[in-house]
Amino acid sequence: MIQLRINELLQSKGVRFPFRWLRKLGITHSTAHTLLSGKAHRISMAHVNDICAAINCTPNDLYAYTIGKKENALPPEHQLHSIAPRVPSTILEKLKNMTEAEIAAWEARMEG
Repeated sequence: MIQLRINELLQSKGVRFPFRWLRKLGITHSTAHTLLSGKAHRISMAHVNDICAAINCTPNDLYAYTIGKKENALPPEHQLHSIAPRVPSTILEKLKNMTEAEIAAWEARMEG
């Protein structure tokens, strides 16, 4: 089953107040609530575009595929498995606890 993972994505991007953030994008109160509650059955392409543009992601980052009922399971090589659920990144928390020397070493690795 394909599910929206907006909460996890926004957490990974360091958005502390996802409801407020979605509202600032121009998404209505009820739509923002539906998207964040996990009860959304659809999302408009305009909202996908706005979210992806604002946080520099692709539409694939907004979705996760989880295996539902066994009779509906897809073969392991199916492309939907490429959008498997991911744990939100905690890199911002890790950065907060790093020393300046550790950050400099990390930046050097990223540039090289």
